[in-house]
Amino acid sequence: KATEMWGLWNNEEGMNGGPFHAYAFFDKGSKRIYYIDLACFAAGKPKMPYLRQLDVVAKTFFTKFDKESK
Repeated sequence: KATEMWGLWNNEEGMNGGPFHAYAFFDKGSKRIYYIDLACFAAGKPKMPYLRQLDVVAKTFFTKFDKESK
């Protein structure tokens, strides 16, 4: 189980911003909280294709305890 976050961020001083996507979850085996931030920098380009690619990579993440429990 994980919390999935989507949104838009903006920094008016630096004229930066765009969409973001992240996952957060608690791993009982290690007693750690993981936060997987799918960040990309693509000034002047559509960000969604890059965020989709990063999402595919993020979904391959597992902990040592996940692997041992299977």
